[in-house]
Amino acid sequence: TLTGDKTLTVNTAGTTLFNDTVNIAQLTTDTPGAVQINAATVTTSGTQTYNDPITLLSNTVLSSTGAAALGNISFNSTISGAKTLAVNTAGTTLFNDNVNIAQLTTDAPGAVQINAATVTTSGTQTYNDPITLLSNTVISSTGAAALGNISFNNTLTGDKTLTVNTAGTTLFDKAVSVGQLTTDAPGFVQINAPTVATTGSQTYNDALTLLSDTTMTSAGVAAAGNISFMKTMDGAKTLAVNTAGTTLFNDTVNIAQLTTDTPGFVQINAPTVATSGTQIYNDPMTLLANTVLSSTGVAAAGNISFNNTLSGDKTLTVNTAGTTLFDKAVSIGQLTTDAPGLVQINAPTVATTGSQTFNDALTLLSDTTMTSAGVAAAGNISFMKTMDGAKTLAVNTAGTTLFNDTVNIAQLTTDA
Repeated sequence: TLTGDKTLTVNTAGTTLFNDTVNIAQLTTDTPGAVQINAATVTTSGTQTYNDPITLLSNTVLSSTGAAALGNISFNSTISGAKTLAVNTAGTTLFNDNVNIAQLTTDAPGAVQINAATVTTSGTQTYNDPITLLSNTVISSTGAAALGNISFNNTLTGDKTLTVNTAGTTLFDKAVSVGQLTTDAPGFVQINAPTVATTGSQTYNDALTLLSDTTMTSAGVAAAGNISFMKTMDGAKTLAVNTAGTTLFNDTVNIAQLTTDTPGFVQINAPTVATSGTQIYNDPMTLLANTVLSSTGVAAAGNISFNNTLSGDKTLTVNTAGTTLFDKAVSIGQLTTDAPGLVQINAPTVATTGSQTFNDALTLLSDTTMTSAGVAAAGNISFMKTMDGAKTLAVNTAGTTLFNDTVNIAQLTTDA
């Protein structure tokens, strides 16, 4: 053991070995050489500064009782060893070079700074401190299932890129504000943060679960602002996506409420987007796959609003007991709405290459032309419920136009 309320500096180009418990005031090792830690605990009342590469020979807890900068624990070179490391301090823990160990945990008081290109573990990583990224970083675990969990239990900041690779669960438990964020395909992402903000893109290659109401934003321009959900998304929470880039839903969505902002675009390559509340698309939307958008919400809580253009030669089915609003021009493959609820059309044109079937009562909010390029039954335009609104309607199709219930509008024209 090594004790005494004094500072210790070890300078050597050889190996410095701490083979048993250390409890002193301050510890510093110099740059040349190496450090090996075979001690269960290394405790100081002040700083610990390791300028040498460290190898862990046993599971180790490094701790400082110092306040603020007096509690700083700095790893200025690499850390390796198939052992667990816990760092406990109210100061700043700095990882200034690559880390490759078994398991890493930092405690709640204090802060963590990562200036390393990679932080790799064979087990879990748990950051209970706020993290600041000082460089572009890849944080990864090779652990299976829960052994691969990477948990950010406090805020995460720094205008740098963060890539998280694990087959376990990646948890963002507090607000995130970084340069760019990417998660890999195996594993899961859980978001319990009120905000996830980036200056660049966000790409979620894992299945994502919302644990809280969340707003995801990017300040990036064009592709630099893309926010991509490549796998499924679930959770009975609200999601707002704000970006001037493209928001891509590439797989099934099943959440409480979904809103996208005006600048930028939305692409839907998912078979279903389901909510228990409203869906509000303020961006232009492009369908990349045949899609069913649905809400189980009652009355206004079930509203699905397309507040910008809607395009893509795919089929769209909208199922809700609320109001479906088409506020801008529509040009898609096929359009169907279900029986409960209402449809409002404030678009100058609703065009399809196939059929249009409105099973809801329909209200015209603007003069509208509905067209289908479909041949025979593929061009059918069917109004199965009532239609009203003091507006003009033109219906142009080589198929059959069916008025199946009462019509009360300003003007009606069908083509030859």
